[in-house]
Amino acid sequence: MNNASNKKQFLIFLIVFLGLVALICSLPYLFTNYPLLGIDFSDKGWVGSVIGGVMGPFIAIVAAFLTFLAFWIQFDANKQQRNDISVERLENSMQRFIDIYRDIVNNMYLYKSSIKGQPSFHFLFYEFKSIYICVLDIIENENKNKKDFSLDKNVKSDIEYIAFEIFLSGILTKNSGGEKANFKLNKRIISTIKLKTVNTVINGFIEDKTIQDIENKLIENRANYDENHRIEGFPDGRYEKETVQQLYKGNLPRLSSYFNHFYSTLSFLAEKDSEIDNLKKDLYSANLRSATNLSETMFFSQMGVHEIALLIAYYDFCEYYKNVDKTKYDEKEKKIDSYIETLKDQLKNYENVFIWDSDNFRDPDV
Repeated sequence: MNNASNKKQFLIFLIVFLGLVALICSLPYLFTNYPLLGIDFSDKGWVGSVIGGVMGPFIAIVAAFLTFLAFWIQFDANKQQRNDISVERLENSMQRFIDIYRDIVNNMYLYKSSIKGQPSFHFLFYEFKSIYICVLDIIENENKNKKDFSLDKNVKSDIEYIAFEIFLSGILTKNSGGEKANFKLNKRIISTIKLKTVNTVINGFIEDKTIQDIENKLIENRANYDENHRIEGFPDGRYEKETVQQLYKGNLPRLSSYFNHFYSTLSFLAEKDSEIDNLKKDLYSANLRSATNLSETMFFSQMGVHEIALLIAYYDFCEYYKNVDKTKYDEKEKKIDSYIETLKDQLKNYENVFIWDSDNFRDPDV
């Protein structure tokens, strides 16, 4: 109920109340001056008793009505107060999610580098992009003489999965003898690809040798950085030597809480959206909807373009693992997917730079 309708109802009740008061006040005059049903009340000696008896029930009815009206107004006010508290709780909960997000981002760091906070995502995104381009180049070289090979959506999804696995887990593990290939990662990539992919070309060449070729190419990229200050996929510019030397060693410890919080926040928004969809369409549901839309906007507005691009890649990586047809998503999953599309819209003018499945993703940034 909005302020205009409250004011209108109040005026109606006020007019009815004043009309009843005017009627009761005029009854003595009417009874003593105009005979009612042939009864003459002009003898004022006993008219008071008669009028009191006649008016008593009217006064009692009006009093009961006013009491009911007072209780009804109080009930409506309590309901409005509960609704306002619900909206405030939603806003406070979302603010806590945003505060935790800011804390995680502000504490993000790159190895022993001076790059900290949100600028870290610039470097992290280009690390993923350089891995993606490396995998893409090797896969194309492996299949350049095969007529049936095409870089379709399924192949790109396989490439994105391999690249993000390497981005998270790293290509090298430390042991007492120094560094060696991450064999656990290699086996996981191979088994997942063979289980997931519908593309026989990908299935045919994904083996230990292929993964090793990818690792060797990435190690070469990192070693050559000091010479040309350029890694394919990275924008031109110098990066600290300590930072570059840590490339491709895995980012899962650094990003796991960040990714988990991101998904938890989207899940919270999706659940609230679903609850609102099931509410009666009134001012309360409209206020809740407005609060969730504002919270969504506030959350997404905190993110830079490199961060959004990395989150989109992470989401697609998770979808690859999930291996579920999007047409079979429940309401919550559909809403989360719609949030990702909203994020993608923010990059639509730069998709060749930031969206991994765009046709020109490997081209140098301009």
